[in-house]
Amino acid sequence: MKLHVTLTAACIAVVAALPARAQNTPAAPADSAVRAAPPAAPAPAARVRRNPNVITAAELEGQIATDAYELVRRLRPQWLRVRPSGTNEDAARTPAYSPMVNSPGRSELATVLHVFVDGAHAGEIGELRRIEITNVRELRFVPSADAVTRWGRDYSAGVIEVISR
Repeated sequence: MKLHVTLTAACIAVVAALPARAQNTPAAPADSAVRAAPPAAPAPAARVRRNPNVITAAELEGQIATDAYELVRRLRPQWLRVRPSGTNEDAARTPAYSPMVNSPGRSELATVLHVFVDGAHAGEIGELRRIEITNVRELRFVPSADAVTRWGRDYSAGVIEVISR
């Protein structure tokens, strides 16, 4: 029995001598009878769901891009991939931003994205390079079907709308 008490006392002394990190408990004053609870684990960050067709003002904060084109290229590169509407297989294989060759029996499909700024047509996709992001409040991508419904066949590759500050 005496050996058991001595061994237990020796173990307690060894554990007490270990640094607080090795004991897996926070350091407490030696005369403290109550140990503090371990710090709570940080709460997981709330996952922000972003709209794939909108770049919001919150997303613009802290961006290093200088123009709207670079911003779109970094945050929503899929907007820059032209997907002409329709069933013409040749148009689907046409590289982005190149005019489709017209031939008998084929429908003409737009393969150029257009840009609207505050509701006014600004031009083709290159116009985004002229827009500084400091002047942008929000960017929206209008997919092919919606763009054709709103503006006509010439916009079948889609539209990027810029809402300025």
